[in-house]
Amino acid sequence: MILEIYKDFENLLMLNPPFIEFVWHRKFSSTGEFRLNTNFSSENFKLFDIGNILFRRDLNEAALVEGRDVIQTEESGTILVVRGRFLSSLLDRRVATISTTANLNTILTTIINDNFLTSAAITRRMSPLLTMLPFDISSKQVLVEHSLRSALDIIGELAEEHQFGFNCIYNIQNQSFDLQFYNPTYSDAVFSSEFNNVLEEMFHEETERMRNVIIIGDTIHNDNVYTGINRREMSTSGLRDEEIAATQAIQTALRQNRHERSINAVIDTHNIQFAYLNDWNLGSVVTLKNRDLDFIEKRIVSDIVEFYDRAGFNIEVQTTEVM
Repeated sequence: MILEIYKDFENLLMLNPPFIEFVWHRKFSSTGEFRLNTNFSSENFKLFDIGNILFRRDLNEAALVEGRDVIQTEESGTILVVRGRFLSSLLDRRVATISTTANLNTILTTIINDNFLTSAAITRRMSPLLTMLPFDISSKQVLVEHSLRSALDIIGELAEEHQFGFNCIYNIQNQSFDLQFYNPTYSDAVFSSEFNNVLEEMFHEETERMRNVIIIGDTIHNDNVYTGINRREMSTSGLRDEEIAATQAIQTALRQNRHERSINAVIDTHNIQFAYLNDWNLGSVVTLKNRDLDFIEKRIVSDIVEFYDRAGFNIEVQTTEVM
């Protein structure tokens, strides 16, 4: 890993600053974050000034310094704790209002153009510093109705529900923050104790909130599919009468109240059979397998937490079910 600290695009403050512990949390459908602990000094305090940028060239990811704590302890002396979020957190600086039924490509383009780029009022524009790269997520028709909500929250909810990723690239050459939306990519990687590439594993299964029959007014979705003790009902109200609104509400309710079944794993980064960043990455569709639990599924790598400390480097991976 090479960590670069910038004041702006041209002012590289330091390469590989010393740290006690460094956590880089990558997220597929939301904004990543970091935490860095280092010994306190006036030089380090200036180095990690609010608004400075941490750039990971190996991942093509960057984050803004948003918070600092100076903590004095008897055991470790005085520690500087630096926190922040990835560049896509810039979307949190605008509220958006949108009410439309359109495909995801159009909705995302509208939100960004109307609130950040040339269609926004002059005082609200982030262009030309912020740009949006060409993308093609989905032609699926979606109903969105939001009034004065954080643009980041709206996009994050859409990304989680429809399983696409977003990030903001720190483009030093063009001196711009390039927003990108992207789909998952399929990988041949398999995580399993049989392959000796899993150090720790946690299996979770939950049916307490599971619902499979949705009642919307006079409409009952899955009415004839589930009966008796296997039938689990819920009601969703407050919708408009349009068919697409009801359809979207049904899909959302079923996703949020499904039978939960997942495996999270600590991956052995020294295993070379399926190498991190080469064979799989954030947003990759991988296979999780546990013969003892009779579990084998294709899952999207949705979260990767990288840990760096004096003991070395390891990563924790979280995945989500492919819808």
